[in-house]
Amino acid sequence: MASQGDEATMKSVTPGEVVDVNGDIGQHFATTENGHIATVFGRVVTRNSETSIVPYRQSYFPSTGDLVIGMVASVRNNMWIVDVGGPFEAILPQSHVPWRSGYGQTSAQMPTGSILLGRILDVDETMRCVVTMKGVGMRRLSQGVVVEVPVTSIGRIIGSSGSTIKRLKEGSGCRAIVGSNGRIWIDGELNGINWLRETILMIAKGNDSRPIIDAQMKLAPM
Repeated sequence: MASQGDEATMKSVTPGEVVDVNGDIGQHFATTENGHIATVFGRVVTRNSETSIVPYRQSYFPSTGDLVIGMVASVRNNMWIVDVGGPFEAILPQSHVPWRSGYGQTSAQMPTGSILLGRILDVDETMRCVVTMKGVGMRRLSQGVVVEVPVTSIGRIIGSSGSTIKRLKEGSGCRAIVGSNGRIWIDGELNGINWLRETILMIAKGNDSRPIIDAQMKLAPM
């Protein structure tokens, strides 16, 4: 059993696998007559005498108001079909872009493969999802790079009241926008982009971001 404050990563598990647990049961377990069964694909972590499974990947499920970084998957005469990283694609009507757009102009204005910053406007009971680009800062992202991380790591990357991402932006000298859908847009000088991307991926793979950030800040380009 782990002592108070200790943390140990035990092994990777797959759904349905029986896990030997000593101590309290945390998240992503099902208790059966055969023992404690993993319900997700992830790594087993024991912290403060409690054992949980940290998912390697958790699908993004859109929620109204979410800030998302989307990619245009296809184009219609009066709308765009947008991949937001969820289980279904979203639609972006012409009436919800911040520029004048006439019928049939969609492909010329924002072709397939374009990256955009928007918000989830609505998700109805039929799983129909609508994105809007109307709002402060919403726009097509024509420069920079997009890094994709597990949705479960977004909280660590943002930090308390945005403290972590602010520190990373200052260290890299880059602009960065973190989407609720596990996509992060970065723009700046090449060395700053590379450092920030590497640091974000390290945080996403780790469990405690503090030592990672402290070590990486010593190598920061700014």
